[in-house]
Amino acid sequence: IIAARLRLVAKVALARALRLGGDPAGAAKTLDAAAAQLSEFAPAGDEASRLQGLLAAVIADERGDLATAAGDFAAAGAAFDRSIALQGAYLALEPAASLARRDLLWTTLASARSLKAAGDAAGLKARLGEACALASDAALSEYSLFARDAETLDALAAQSGVRC
Repeated sequence: IIAARLRLVAKVALARALRLGGDPAGAAKTLDAAAAQLSEFAPAGDEASRLQGLLAAVIADERGDLATAAGDFAAAGAAFDRSIALQGAYLALEPAASLARRDLLWTTLASARSLKAAGDAAGLKARLGEACALASDAALSEYSLFARDAETLDALAAQSGVRC
């Protein structure tokens, strides 16, 4: 089961590399394969089910990035909302999972970038408010954002009139 989960994460990483390399069709096909693999897992118990939710969140997050790159902002919004909801559900049961909270922050920031690209000022402000709240969360104090992400969050917040 662990090896299968690692293969799924590797597929998502490959999809990201394909997207960044200019092969959105290959990325989409790889994400579809990852999603099909996820559906083959039969969670046994609450912990396995929560982990499966996190894996689904990773797939949804990359689908959001892929849709944003394609300019399909409705699909991007739906994918990011799904990822954020799945990560939030996990964190509701595992509130001390600071790595998952950091990933949620990155997903929220990616969603904010997508909303900005879509021209959705109200959605951008709301999502930036969520990102700022996550960034200031004490559970993240042991981790720092990548400098680029911190600068992006600060710059987007300042441009949008959101106090971080």
